Amino acid sequence: MRRFTAASCLVAGLLVTGGSSAFAQAPEQETPEQDNATYRLDQETLPNAVDLKGPRPKADPSALPPAATTLPDDVKDLKAPPSLALPNQSEQVRIRELRPLTLDQALEVVEFNSPSLKAAASRVDQAKSRLRAAISAWYPTVSLQANGFPQYLKSYRYRNPEFTRRTIPAQTGPFGQVTPERTIDGQNEFYDRQWAVNFGAAVNWNIIDPARVPQIALARDNFERTRDAYLIALRDLRLQASSGYFALQSADEGVRVGQASVKASLLSLRDARARFNAGVNTKLDVLEAETQLAEDRKILTDYLARQDLARRQLAFLLDLPQDVTPTAATPPPATRFMGTFASGKHHRRLQLPRRTRPVDSRYLDQQQPGQRFTRSDSTRPHLC
Repeated sequence: MRRFTAASCLVAGLLVTGGSSAFAQAPEQETPEQDNATYRLDQETLPNAVDLKGPRPKADPSALPPAATTLPDDVKDLKAPPSLALPNQSEQVRIRELRPLTLDQALEVVEFNSPSLKAAASRVDQAKSRLRAAISAWYPTVSLQANGFPQYLKSYRYRNPEFTRRTIPAQTGPFGQVTPERTIDGQNEFYDRQWAVNFGAAVNWNIIDPARVPQIALARDNFERTRDAYLIALRDLRLQASSGYFALQSADEGVRVGQASVKASLLSLRDARARFNAGVNTKLDVLEAETQLAEDRKILTDYLARQDLARRQLAFLLDLPQDVTPTAATPPPATRFMGTFASGKHHRRLQLPRRTRPVDSRYLDQQQPGQRFTRSDSTRPHLC
């Protein structure tokens, strides 16, 4: 019995010892994982953005039609007023002409007259000039200087004849002739003419210039950014002009629908009064027709206000002369009209009022010749 107990203790001791060694080795196996977690990645091994995404995208100016530089003959008189023009009298801003314009004509006018687009084009020219100036650093610079080129000089000098006079003594010739003493006058006036040129030239060429390449890259980026901004401004301007033109068409159609509603309400009111006089209608129906007419007139007034506002907004966008207001020369398609006005509260305006049906003939046949309808205090007429 003692031997069994000792053996059991011995096995238990081995198991305990083996477990302790196993747990002791566990942290040693987790060490590589901790090292991988704290290991810093080499930044040189990261993929290149150009290899993954390709080169830098660039705008293609040929994909967008260029802006109009001239106006057609039919809209040549719609040129924008001077930039610093300031009307100071009411006659100068009074509307004298309603000019119908198509969508294409409106786009041409806004591209030619827009001051913001002209400013964007000027910034593109400036950036292009700065890029050319930066590229010129690769080439030698020649400086020429000239002073009085050419220069013509003319001088005149005068001397006193007393200082130029000289005496020649008497002389005897080889054959015995004697020349008497004489006095002669020297030259006392002097004239001088000459051409003078002062010219200088200097050549400078920076073969090694570390700042040249970054400056050219900066100027190129600025030029591309400015050119892209011009293309964006051109597209936004065309979108604004198209939206303003469509808003004007929508207002015109609203006015047309309002006029049709007023006409239908007038017919409905006339029929309601005729039916009331015929004794087949009540006073309430006539009042409903009058209410409908008043509501339609209010809607027509609102659409007229929207039409005037849309016209002036389009005139402001097109930068038209002060006394010209544009109108839509082409109506919108029928599908756009139905999609815009056939929903909501406008759906009722597209239908004839429910009281425009003709009066039943059997009620009209009850009226005898010589009879007339009169009104009493009640709501229904009676024969007399």
